[in-house]
Amino acid sequence: MVVPNFQSGDRLREFLPHLEDELAKARLRYEIIVVDDASTDGSADGVEGEHVLVVRHPRNTGKGGALRTGFGAASGRLVGFIDGDGQYGPDALGAMSHLCDAGWDLVVGQRFDPDARVRYSASRTMRSRVMLGLVHLLVDPTLSETQAGIKVIRGDLVKQVLPHLRCNGFAIDVELMAWAKQLGYRRHAVHPVAFQHDGRSTVTLRRGIGALVSLIEIRRRLPTKPRIHLRRMPESRRECRVIELAAHAQRLAALGGSRETAAAELRARATDPRDLEAARRLLRGRPARSAGVWSINDVEQLLAIALDPDLVPLHPPTDRHEPGACHAPLPLAHGPADVVTSAATLG
Repeated sequence: MVVPNFQSGDRLREFLPHLEDELAKARLRYEIIVVDDASTDGSADGVEGEHVLVVRHPRNTGKGGALRTGFGAASGRLVGFIDGDGQYGPDALGAMSHLCDAGWDLVVGQRFDPDARVRYSASRTMRSRVMLGLVHLLVDPTLSETQAGIKVIRGDLVKQVLPHLRCNGFAIDVELMAWAKQLGYRRHAVHPVAFQHDGRSTVTLRRGIGALVSLIEIRRRLPTKPRIHLRRMPESRRECRVIELAAHAQRLAALGGSRETAAAELRARATDPRDLEAARRLLRGRPARSAGVWSINDVEQLLAIALDPDLVPLHPPTDRHEPGACHAPLPLAHGPADVVTSAATLG
């Protein structure tokens, strides 16, 4: 876990024990790499520990430079990063890591989500929306969220994309996600996160202009440049909704419980029934890796039940799926749920 730090004061010392607790709860083997970007307030002093390594920059390079340093030092199967000022809650990291294990290449914290616990000022919301609009216009119209300071990424993706990263500012997130897609890592998912803005921000007009210049430079360097076409935007928003639905189906699978209840939640979340079918197609044909209680095949069937409430499993799963195992999908049949099996047995 890479934690970029610059002038965070006591917040970093307060945040790191909370981060370690959440990683331990998720039963993840971890190392925390704090990259101190030439802070002068001593915020990274004395935070080293059994699982905490501190790397110091002799001069300030920005968030992008700090993340590149952290990525270069990381060696895990999964690599994540989270801002060190404690504004993002680390409690989502376990679920985000499990989504990567279930087959997603990159999982992004989602601030603008009905399930996200976000406390934002109106001005900060406006800046975030403007930035996302520029990303859609200049770089990639299919990215639903880029600037959240919490992400989990496959380790092999990090190694592939690191040589292409040049940005020193906070547009590094956009550059990372854009190059991941260019290199064939297209399975991006989102997960709602807790975020509380503390009123302090390093975003200024000068840095905002710098971010715009960075986006133009990122686009210039991409081998395959997406077309700038405003008509593309509605279709892109639908693609984002589909990805979010597929990821949410996997989150529900990881929690277990009644399939009918989970399917009803997916139906309520979908703004268009066609999105459910598109999310099902997105998952179809993928490796049947474990997604908690159910396999990917079962998650696809959960979406099928959400599409058609009369479609229910002929029998419930009898045991938990072992990680990495492939399981045949459960047979489906039409009929009332209480005739075939009870909801209690499906948990």
